[in-house]
Amino acid sequence: MLDFWTDGVVKATPHRVVGGDDERISVPLFFNPSYDTNVAPAGQSAMLAGDHLSARFRETYVHLQNKEKTPT
Repeated sequence: MLDFWTDGVVKATPHRVVGGDDERISVPLFFNPSYDTNVAPAGQSAMLAGDHLSARFRETYVHLQNKEKTPT
């Protein structure tokens, strides 16, 4: 979200895991603004943080994408 919010000034850190035999501990830390916080880059139309995150979730998680339901 910081990449979006800052119009690319703050870049997301790539986070890929390469498997191996050694034990690995990962501790993610996430910060999210309130749902109704405007996270649009300066000079652009408003984009609420919640709407932005919801759109990203739909892009990432196929089961959240809207699908036409067929009658049963």
